[in-house]
Amino acid sequence: MTQIIRSQMGEAAIKAAKAIDYVGAGTVEFLLDEDGSFYFMEMNTRLQVEHPVTEMITGEDLVEWQLKVAQGETLPKTQDQLEIRGHAFEARIYAEDPYNDFLPVTGTLNTLSPPQSTELVRVDTGVLEGDEVSIYYDPMIAKLIVWGDDRELALQRLGQALEQYHIDGVTTNIDFLAYLTRFEPFQRAELTTTFVDKHIDELMASKPRHVQDDLPVMAMLALLRNQAQNNAASAPWQSTLGWRSNLCYSAHIRFAIDDELLEAVCTIADSSAPLSPHWSIKIGEYSWLAEGQLVGNELHITVNDVLQKIRFAERKSEASERNTHYVIFTPSGKLAFEHLLPDLGDHNNVDSDASLTAPMNGTIVTHLCSQGDEVTKGTPILVMEAMKMEHTINAPADGTVAEFYYQPGELVDGGATLLDFTASSENKRGES
Repeated sequence: MTQIIRSQMGEAAIKAAKAIDYVGAGTVEFLLDEDGSFYFMEMNTRLQVEHPVTEMITGEDLVEWQLKVAQGETLPKTQDQLEIRGHAFEARIYAEDPYNDFLPVTGTLNTLSPPQSTELVRVDTGVLEGDEVSIYYDPMIAKLIVWGDDRELALQRLGQALEQYHIDGVTTNIDFLAYLTRFEPFQRAELTTTFVDKHIDELMASKPRHVQDDLPVMAMLALLRNQAQNNAASAPWQSTLGWRSNLCYSAHIRFAIDDELLEAVCTIADSSAPLSPHWSIKIGEYSWLAEGQLVGNELHITVNDVLQKIRFAERKSEASERNTHYVIFTPSGKLAFEHLLPDLGDHNNVDSDASLTAPMNGTIVTHLCSQGDEVTKGTPILVMEAMKMEHTINAPADGTVAEFYYQPGELVDGGATLLDFTASSENKRGES
């Protein structure tokens, strides 16, 4: 039955092209009903965005054919010589937010790692890691095309390839598409032009959220990366490998997921292997026994005797240079968190007339002094709340609070200038 319908569609397409004396590559689209009836929808005098699907199931290069026809050559094969085998899917990777009405987003592709291309998996793209997704062009990042012997196998391969597609810096539809491959109505091919609208509630509930099992991964990643950055110390008491002359080493890792603040207490449980110790990780009422090591941009971690290999990406936090923004790519989707380092008051790079900035998005709670007040170095100037914590902004030197830019109750973005501070003339002479 399917072969008959395909043949009938092909004949209808040829008749449509002949009716207008069309010469060249083109695409005729039909809508197929459940009873086998099909209806003409449109004709495009070019190859469609979905042409790789046709290429995967026929084994032909349609772009090459298009160029040959344009040069006046004949088609390499006749209609009767064409064969269709297997099943193919194409997923368009977009910089868009499915959970915000599929609105396009902009940003920088800080991490761009597609699945490996093979005869069964194809990635068509025109962007590179570090490129910007701007407002001036279509936000499509790539097309991901997969092939399988049948629809079920092709859909499984698509899901696997989407799990291996890692992008950070912009919001994408990858996790949404991966969920679709596991969504039973889609697996059963119960497809209509209103599929998303029909299942909108279930689909929107698919937004990845961190689960309990992700927490030790986040804690261990932040712990090991912090160790790697600090282990250039030459003295043993400066080392963060866990060596201590008497007490067991314990580290407190503070991290934030969206607006949720968490603290992990990581304690050496077995220091017999100092380069790869076992850690007891406790977050709230949950606890795990874990060990891990960093291998390039992968975290190899064993949690309660279960081994995982988790790819990750990192960059400086947009809210505070002290903090690090991490993304872990898990089978359930992409999860982002911020490793929050304590403010030790060791910032010495504040300019004499510098403006002080917000460490992250938050709300101004109160001013602790007034405009025009003369203050000494370290004097609390204002308090802001962010991620359920209060942050006190202190005077970087002796000087004068020249002006407040935000009033109590106002929201501020991370990096926003909070106030203008003028250092005293004595400080300026001392710096010069």
